[in-house]
This record gives sequence, C-alpha cells and structure tokens, in this order.
Amino acid sequence: MQKASETLIGSWQQWLTAEEQQRAARFRFAQHRRVYILTRALEKTVLSHCTGMPHEQLAVQRDRWGKPRLAPCHGKLYFNISHTDDWVVIAVAQAGEIGVDVECSRRRVDIAGVARAFFHPDEYQALQQLDESRRSEYFFSLWTLKEAWIKAIGKGLAQSLRTAKFDLTTATRIMVSGEHTEHWQFRLLRLDASHVLALCMPLAVQHMELRYIIPPSDQSPLELPLLRWS
Repeated sequence: MQKASETLIGSWQQWLTAEEQQRAARFRFAQHRRVYILTRALEKTVLSHCTGMPHEQLAVQRDRWGKPRLAPCHGKLYFNISHTDDWVVIAVAQAGEIGVDVECSRRRVDIAGVARAFFHPDEYQALQQLDESRRSEYFFSLWTLKEAWIKAIGKGLAQSLRTAKFDLTTATRIMVSGEHTEHWQFRLLRLDASHVLALCMPLAVQHMELRYIIPPSDQSPLELPLLRWS
C-alpha cells in the first residue's frame, strides 16, 4: 500500500461512486483516505472478476448487522474485507459466508487488558502462562481468528468474542469450541514479518487460492506460510 503512487490512487478514485468519493474526502489523514480508496477499488476489481459484470453494475448492500454483501441478483457469492495501513485483503467464497481479518502484530496494545475483557477465561489463562516474548504473537493469533469468526457469522458486536474458545497450545493446529463454531474451518497465515492473516470458512471449502492484486488487472499467485489450521 505504501508504494502506491498518487497517480495510481487517483485512477482508483475514478471508480468510486459519488457517495464513496464524498466519504473518501472526509478522511482527515491522507493514509486513511488512500486505504479507503484502495479497499473500494480492490472490492470492485475482485467482485467484477468473480461475477463477470462491470464494476459499475455491481450492487453491494449491507445487512442489519452492517455486513456488506452482493445483491441477490448477482447470485450466491460471499465476501469479506479487512485492512491495516499497509494491506487490504478480500476473501471470496461460493460455499457460504466467509470472514477474514488481518492485523499488524507489532502495534502497541494493552494485551492483558484486551484479553481479560474479550477472551474466553481459558484463552486468557493460556496467554498469561506464556513467556513475555511469546505473548504478542499468541495474542494477535487469537485476535485475528476471533475477528474472522465473528465476521463470518455476521452478527457484529451482538456476538460476544468470548463465546468461541480457540486452543492454540499444539504446534500447528487450531482447536475451537463454543457457540456457532461447529460449521467452520480456520486458517492462520503469515502475510509478512509484521502481519498475520486469519480466515474463517465453511467446512465445504476444499480449495483455497491466494493472489496478489493491484487494481484493475495486475495479479499474480501468492504463497504465504501457513501457521495453523483447524
């Protein structure tokens, strides 16, 4: 994201609707405006490719929980988006709802305070038992998995993060239990040295393809280290 030129940002901005352009203009900081523009451009690029329709004809709606989804006239195609200041990620599936989250694992967070407030008691206890040097990575692994899960089920803040318990005590597996967890599978990947990516997908998904995309048409296969899976 940081390498995107203002010329490229300007070309992406032309794709935005009048309402989206007005929203982009209201961002106080230029970096936040750039991320918003790229997010909309990536969304339009990927959904246009998947549906075979020009991006101008795509209708994206939001349900009562605020989750974006394609209008029924486009068929059954599910997607979810996440971003940091450096990365924008979109996940798409035909098998059912999907959730994705990307986090910068080096940002400063009150790890103990957030975990105490939002994690299952067993997750918090497992975190506290770790050496100080391992807590940050463990925390962000749990956080991205929980965020991807809650975005997949689509209930937003109405669903407590504590109702799903993730066990990461084994080397590579993700063990999950709790409310609304039985129909999902999870992947945790390393995006780069500073970012971790989590996916929550229906059990019916059997194949996952990763691509690096620069709107409108530049794309290439992307291979990421798989850290954990369920």
